[in-house]
Amino acid sequence: MTHAFAQYAAWYDAFNQGKDYAGEAAYVLEKVQPWCPTPKNWLDVGCGTGNHLEPLRSRGISVAGVDMSPAMLAKANCAHPHIPLHLASAQDFAVVGPWDVISMLFHVMSYQTTDNAIHQALQNVAAHLHADGVFVFDFWHTGGVLRDPPGFRLRDAMVDDRRLFRLSYPSEDRDQHRIDVRYEFRWDTPTGSLAYEERHALRHFTCEELEEFLSAAGLNMVACEGWMGQGTLTNEDWYGLVCARKRSAS
Repeated sequence: MTHAFAQYAAWYDAFNQGKDYAGEAAYVLEKVQPWCPTPKNWLDVGCGTGNHLEPLRSRGISVAGVDMSPAMLAKANCAHPHIPLHLASAQDFAVVGPWDVISMLFHVMSYQTTDNAIHQALQNVAAHLHADGVFVFDFWHTGGVLRDPPGFRLRDAMVDDRRLFRLSYPSEDRDQHRIDVRYEFRWDTPTGSLAYEERHALRHFTCEELEEFLSAAGLNMVACEGWMGQGTLTNEDWYGLVCARKRSAS
């Protein structure tokens, strides 16, 4: 059993083949534009295989990515060789800026499971953000998670002309707002030979919690809504989106 995004990185894009990275990048860009109409540079923290960055680069934005998984960055380097990539965590990245936009997408914020990790990550983001820049991220929303708790899930993907199944076994700690997910990867059938196991830990948040964390780092929340244009965040929403700015920004 290993932690997130080791061997799984080799199969990550296969399991997310239907994800609309270009559409999500366009949506997030639209959301930051009220405060940063024409971002010149963009840093994605927890960039994974880089698939959100490429659509932004195609719009003429200078982009760079950070990820703490060497395996994920190796995949990103192969797919997007023209994008600068850096091996680091959200807490310790040091990439020359300042940056007009810093993002954490595809639940990267929810992978920060302790208060200390969140505080350090947000302080680091604030230190790298341009005075008029925008920090944007998605997150697991407490209301939606508690209303509809995660359960066992089964997905499959074709990997090297062979079917690989991913079995997800979540366990819930409501007091800590935490979900631990054990992934099993099995070849050919859901009960086939075990290829790999991996454990992921994620945290869900309310808007109010996130506002307090952001404020402690000198950031003001300027928007909190349902993911992908769903408007006001409600307890029906599993995922939310936040935009924040430095407190000194006009």
